Amino acid sequence: MTGLADHEVASITPSPRDLISEGMEYLLALRGDPASGASLLSTTIQASMLVRRVLDQDPAERGAFGSRLFVFTDDLDVTNRLYFDLLDAEGRDSWGRPNLRGNGSLAALRASTAPDHAERQALGQAWDMSEAIGHHLDARGSLRIGEPAHKTQAWPAPAMSSSRPPPRRRLQRPRCRRGPAAQGSPRRRPVPPA
Repeated sequence: MTGLADHEVASITPSPRDLISEGMEYLLALRGDPASGASLLSTTIQASMLVRRVLDQDPAERGAFGSRLFVFTDDLDVTNRLYFDLLDAEGRDSWGRPNLRGNGSLAALRASTAPDHAERQALGQAWDMSEAIGHHLDARGSLRIGEPAHKTQAWPAPAMSSSRPPPRRRLQRPRCRRGPAAQGSPRRRPVPPA
């Protein structure tokens, strides 16, 4: 992958007695090809929806148990678009609540009960594995989308909350006084002409 010969690479690992087993995380890095013609944002949305739905639901299964997916981008504008597009793809409104006017999550289109299952499976658009491990690909299977970190820093509610954010306070700019009022003398209002 890097073009180096095997003898030029050294593996540096701790000994097993130096390790303490306390958890596990899986990292998956996807890199899109902008020349492929596919929208990178659309591909990221579909990959995010699928990867979250291939995590095992039951820790007793000893598979890839987990419940959260963290998605990173390199641009704040892309992060904002991704957030709202993921909400829409999961059948939620801009506040993260289920969208009552929509048709639910787009994952329902990947269900084994949806039409043209064989054709979709050949194209990789059927997510049978997700259903096999217990995920629902119907209206009940809509996932919650947490707020991007740059939006939640001022909010007291956790990112995964579906409650409305508190109203934002307007920041008041301090007023600068010039002249005699700045030294503490009383301000005088001009007398209107009679």
